[in-house]
Amino acid sequence: FTIDSAEGEAELRDWLLTGARDRIESATDVAIFDGRVYILLDDGTIQQMYLGDLDEEVEPPYVAPDTAVALVGQAGSGYLYEAVEDESGDDGRIVAFDVDGQNAAQLRLPMGISTGDANVLAPFDGIQDVIVDESTGTVYIINADGIWTARYSLPALPEAPNDESTDEPAATPVAAGQVPGRSPGQW
Repeated sequence: FTIDSAEGEAELRDWLLTGARDRIESATDVAIFDGRVYILLDDGTIQQMYLGDLDEEVEPPYVAPDTAVALVGQAGSGYLYEAVEDESGDDGRIVAFDVDGQNAAQLRLPMGISTGDANVLAPFDGIQDVIVDESTGTVYIINADGIWTARYSLPALPEAPNDESTDEPAATPVAAGQVPGRSPGQW
């Protein structure tokens, strides 16, 4: 890579250690969170990497057998967010969970959602990416023909004694969003 001419060129460096390469060919996204690199695999599994080595793999609930599309990490709440496209095409969602794959909650579209007579895809049809703004409680869903926004809230993750995860799942909230030109709560 060429950078500032006074500095010369930056050398590429292979960051992964040999033993960490086993499943990297099925990676679909990457997020950096809490000093670690999180690799999203197409089956929804998250590989936690530290200093180029595989630290652990987690399989968050509510994902299989669908296709994991995007991963976002947020330091504020401790949640990781995984966008999932349903194999049948009618039940996409965002799964929020802690770094151990526990305390999961699903952000789903309200039942009976409709785009009305607008000639646009539903939010999770052809989903490409998701962005989460925890400070405003807004999720942005980028699909094949638009960007959708939805307001959401999640419970705070439980404080685990001695930094251990708990087995109690959080509540499963439902997302509500807005289409430009429509009143709040209407998609």
